[in-house]
Amino acid sequence: MVDTEARRLLAAVPLFAQLPAEQLDALSKACVSRRVDRGALIVIEGQPGDALYVIAKGSVVIYRSSSDGDRVALTELRPPEAFGDLALLDARPRSASAEALETTELLSLSRGAFLAVLRQEPALVDAVLHGLGGLIRRLTDQAADSVLLDLTGRVAKSLLRLAASQVRAAQVLGQDAGGLTGHGPVTLTVTQTRLAELAGGSRQSVNAALAQLAANRLVSVAGRSITLLDPAGLQERSGRRPGPRTARVR
Repeated sequence: MVDTEARRLLAAVPLFAQLPAEQLDALSKACVSRRVDRGALIVIEGQPGDALYVIAKGSVVIYRSSSDGDRVALTELRPPEAFGDLALLDARPRSASAEALETTELLSLSRGAFLAVLRQEPALVDAVLHGLGGLIRRLTDQAADSVLLDLTGRVAKSLLRLAASQVRAAQVLGQDAGGLTGHGPVTLTVTQTRLAELAGGSRQSVNAALAQLAANRLVSVAGRSITLLDPAGLQERSGRRPGPRTARVR
């Protein structure tokens, strides 16, 4: 990967967005390119972590596993999103696993190179604080969703997050985002199994939730293609709290 491409990707990471060009150059020269196949585990929960990864091409799912082997997807990332940023700060074991959803190209930055620049560039400290604030907000939102939203609301919100990720990927790659830039229909390619991981439900219950959204003409489903017919309506549905019956602990 040429240095200009590495600089462009690093500049899109919130952690580095405020860095001047010369510091981005220093970081980009310290980065290493890596290509992984679909299904490859990039990082594994519980193992030592000492690098940040930026997605140049492809997509990655971040997930956690329970003791009985069940997986819960936390998010799905596309270019130029990054993961492993906590490892740059504390070098502690990975808090989640990352798996390539397709052939994926990555840019990795070691903790040693990051700390060297951090000592020289005070502006990076502000960027780190900003990035940590965003991370805490995302975790707070996910915790609130699990309590305040029913499954159909979580499915609606997951679809909107996937659409937003697709927008960012198109912008970074210089591609036409199509309906994603306006208010028209948006088509995603995602399996119901993957959507179940993201929304925190079983495949069968997510299928029922999609059927409900389709009945309300918010989406249409054809195999792995899910078209968001009414993004505004999905936004409204994703913010609706469950009634007493659905909120009851079972």
